[in-house]
Amino acid sequence: MSASGELIPGAKGYGIPSVEIPLLPPEKSVIFTATNKRQVANGYTDKQHSLFTYFFLKALRGEADVSKDNQLTVDEIYTYISKHVPRTSRREYGSSREQTPQVVGNKKLVIVQY
Repeated sequence: MSASGELIPGAKGYGIPSVEIPLLPPEKSVIFTATNKRQVANGYTDKQHSLFTYFFLKALRGEADVSKDNQLTVDEIYTYISKHVPRTSRREYGSSREQTPQVVGNKKLVIVQY
């Protein structure tokens, strides 16, 4: 933010160049990020969330469960958000504000069962 308002309208936070978490076992840990390190996270004003949060929550509600087995793997969630976030970002902000979610960790891990 600046004294006159947002520096980048609709942007949320700033990227973190690298993260090291040596204490978490890699087979049981996952890190989702809203963007790659060269991008900013865009807001989704109509939905009162960031783009990433909006689609992440939709994924958790079951929209990412393509196998219809009442559980969500990291890979299912990532596939869902990596399809919807970039497409919506381009539609809302144009090609100058690309947003590409990232995931690091065990993609086979089941993180939601319902």
